[in-house]
Amino acid sequence: MSILANEREITIKRISRGWDKSVLAKRAGLNHSLVVRAEQGGSVRPATAKALADALDVSVFDIFELRESKLVSREVIA
Repeated sequence: MSILANEREITIKRISRGWDKSVLAKRAGLNHSLVVRAEQGGSVRPATAKALADALDVSVFDIFELRESKLVSREVIA
């Protein structure tokens, strides 16, 4: 499973509080680069998702999506 950020929701919730990314990172106890990754729609670890949701006072499910990883096999034709 991957936890993918809903970048729009994270940004909206952050801006509505008058915070820049550095403030969110500090309140979540995270590195600034993790906030940037989340706001760009990247995947994050569960602990990061929880920290961001707690800092924004929302549910993890409000700002992240769980997606099932699919392994793709490729046949090599010789």
